[in-house]
Amino acid sequence: EEGKLGSKTNPVLCHQPSGEREYLDRLRCSNGTPPGYERIGSFGEGPDAHVIDGYDVVCEDRRTAVFMDMYHEEHIETAPVGKFKMALPQ
Repeated sequence: EEGKLGSKTNPVLCHQPSGEREYLDRLRCSNGTPPGYERIGSFGEGPDAHVIDGYDVVCEDRRTAVFMDMYHEEHIETAPVGKFKMALPQ
């Protein structure tokens, strides 16, 4: 079953670490500010058989992990619109 965008089963698709950062930089917290984030490591094979990266994303008093697959050269994931709680996986 496919999970929410940014989960291990449905990672954000992007190209290279710069694509990961570009996606994260487009996210906004419920108060309109960008969240803080830090890479927390590699998390094994994702659904496309690529190694996925994890990021700790912090917005106000909420923290969540966002998983990304940076081996999709032609893909730019659209950052979700709305509040942080709606934009990122639980």
